[in-house]
Amino acid sequence: MERSPGLDDLVAAVRVALAHERGVTDTTYRPADGAALVGAARQHGVVPVLMSQVAALELDRDTTRSLMALALMQQRLLAAATADLHAVLDALDDAGIRVLVIKGIPLA
Repeated sequence: MERSPGLDDLVAAVRVALAHERGVTDTTYRPADGAALVGAARQHGVVPVLMSQVAALELDRDTTRSLMALALMQQRLLAAATADLHAVLDALDDAGIRVLVIKGIPLA
């Protein structure tokens, strides 16, 4: 199976972001292909992880802007999905139906 473009950059960038989350701040990472990194981050659902530590990643301006725009779009979609879920839960509650959400909004 062929690896998706940007996957190696993505793995390295996530490692740096997670290290910074743990307080290990002596590492940075500069991706070989920023556009592929953003695409892989979108595909694998780790945009919030990268955005949480974007300063630790040596991204060019275009890559940073693309990542930020993608994060904003995902936040808006999540907000809409959350509102939809609450509307469904309210309707089911009004009908006396108990609900257990198993997967959660990001995985649904």
